Amino acid sequence: MRDQQVHRELPMEELAIGLSLYSGADGGMRIEEEHLEYDAPAGFEALRAWQKTRVLVKAINELADATSFAGPRSFRDQIQRAAVSVMSNIAEGYERGGRNEFFHMLGISKASCAEVRSLLYVALDAGYISQSAFDRLQSQAIECSRMIGALRKSVGQQHNPAR
Repeated sequence: MRDQQVHRELPMEELAIGLSLYSGADGGMRIEEEHLEYDAPAGFEALRAWQKTRVLVKAINELADATSFAGPRSFRDQIQRAAVSVMSNIAEGYERGGRNEFFHMLGISKASCAEVRSLLYVALDAGYISQSAFDRLQSQAIECSRMIGALRKSVGQQHNPAR
């Protein structure tokens, strides 16, 4: 691992190699490139942030479809739509092909992730989900938000190195 983040201009395709967030001994965070060992799919599917949000969407869908979920159908629809929005906005921004649009769509994706986190609090407070389900999903959503934020920061710095 490198001690400092090294900035270099990357072509859009190379963003698909993935970014990992590491915490340093000083408590700070840093981003490092991670080269995949296998044949990664081309496009947005290779983005680690998209892959993590896909796992979150699956977990939210499983929870919402479980018979133990006590919330009304309209609430289940809302949290499922918000989770899908997180994943879909990463894909849409990447496929638009421009760094500015990708940067913008990552911001929307991160905001949708905040909506998921907020709705999880509503679900917990209303008794729709257990504390353990809340803790597990909230942890996943926070991880997704951090990854999206790191990717957004990287894309923003590549567009405007002064950021």
